[in-house]
Amino acid sequence: MALYQDATPAEALHNDGLKLFEKGSFDEAIAAVTESLRLHTAGQKKEEQAINLRLLALIHDGIGERQKSLAFYGRALGLAREVKNRSLEARTLRDLGVLHYNLDDNDRAFQYLEQALVIQRKDSKPGALALTLFGLGELRRYRGNLIEARKLFEEALPLAREGKERACEADLLSSLAMVDMKEAKLAASRQRLEEAMPIREELKDSRGEGSTRLKLGFLLERQGDLPGAFVEMKRAVDLYEAAKYQGGEAFGRQALAIVARRSGDLGEANAQMLRAVGIAEGLRQRLSDRDLRAT
Repeated sequence: MALYQDATPAEALHNDGLKLFEKGSFDEAIAAVTESLRLHTAGQKKEEQAINLRLLALIHDGIGERQKSLAFYGRALGLAREVKNRSLEARTLRDLGVLHYNLDDNDRAFQYLEQALVIQRKDSKPGALALTLFGLGELRRYRGNLIEARKLFEEALPLAREGKERACEADLLSSLAMVDMKEAKLAASRQRLEEAMPIREELKDSRGEGSTRLKLGFLLERQGDLPGAFVEMKRAVDLYEAAKYQGGEAFGRQALAIVARRSGDLGEANAQMLRAVGIAEGLRQRLSDRDLRAT
């Protein structure tokens, strides 16, 4: 999310909110962006309001308040369309697609991402297009369509590099590693993960590093190194927990439970799975939409 240049007081508050979010100070971030939104609303600056709302949606998603996140994205989308900012509309559609994917609502995720792609294919910067292609590739990978997923990831990777979207580049490398792993190309998978890890560390991206380390754990598990897999997965869970990313933590603990069970440590497996279920249920209960609660 781009920062404002030559910022007004309202824009400076938005910038402060983004920095606070990146540092993990969520309450302070929400307060700063909410005040920025109030000032932009008073000044009837609808495009700036949409930018504020997208950031509030991102923050609330980060702390597991996904129903609020959906509401903020919905408001941002309406404003982007009202001011006819097609680029902002496409980015918000992509955000909604990714959020629905994270909620396991894949049909709606596809709809939003495909709408974003139609806009971005006509006129979009390489980095923005790469992010949408990545989202669609993840959906294809999740559904087992590895050929189409690889095609989307490989189209997106040079675009991410051209647009200097370093986090997206690392995401693409990590996801390509998973495709390689599924196709039993384990050496290629390891190489991609080793390319992604320095980017994560350079960006100080705890959530991203957790994702890459978890995938490295899956690779080690596939290779039969269960102790090594457990160590990497535990490091991923610790990173997710420190970043307060509960969705990732729940998924990581589920993976830890499976490895512990395969290793014969049923007590550890039970403990990790119970914690995973507890986190997932806590997230589910925050959703008011009955269909989303069911997914």
